[in-house]
Amino acid sequence: MQVVQVIARRASTPGKSTLATIIGIALALFGASGVFGQLQDALNTIWGVKAKPGLSIWGFLRARFLSFAMIAGACFLLLVSLAIEALLKGFSHYIQATLPGGLTIAVSFYLIFDFAVVVALFGMIFKILPDVRTRWRDVWVGAIMTAVFFVIGKWALGLYLGSGTAASAYGAASSLVTLLLWAYYSSQILLFGAEFTQVYATEFGARIKPDKFAVQVEHKEVELPRSPPL
Repeated sequence: MQVVQVIARRASTPGKSTLATIIGIALALFGASGVFGQLQDALNTIWGVKAKPGLSIWGFLRARFLSFAMIAGACFLLLVSLAIEALLKGFSHYIQATLPGGLTIAVSFYLIFDFAVVVALFGMIFKILPDVRTRWRDVWVGAIMTAVFFVIGKWALGLYLGSGTAASAYGAASSLVTLLLWAYYSSQILLFGAEFTQVYATEFGARIKPDKFAVQVEHKEVELPRSPPL
């Protein structure tokens, strides 16, 4: 959430060039859509499907549209969470003075809402991005499991940063190391959640099926004949 706060503050600061701002936003959206496109390919591999041949142009446009839709949905949820956090900080003294114990209730409500936002984001990723048909019931199980590990990792990283170990060990590069560590952990948790969702849906839920834009991929082991010795 701190990253979103920084982005929101900088976005509200008037820039020196409107054209540069527009170009920067366009490049950021294009880069983010590319990231979601790569994520879609990774999820398709985990789900055991691939895009149908002959639909390259339509598949590209569809993937980009889904990517932009995911970006818009993620930004909306994060901004709502940011607004609630800002309201909680702004009215914390008023809540505490008006209702004893109300601040604890408000903080608990925010933590629950923040966790629900993370679950919703993972659920949207697992449901919308892959070229498969899945039930929301199966998706929510995987999204909740992924969100639990994600929140635990965020809490552990906060403790690590608070201890000052990163700054003392890496010096000026501590921020970069922390960013890379968080990016690596988040990506691993996301892929683990996708694997868990795939296994859960296959074993305990409705089997995952490719949609009309994809085909099932089967992996077979083939033993090649040995070449004669020279």
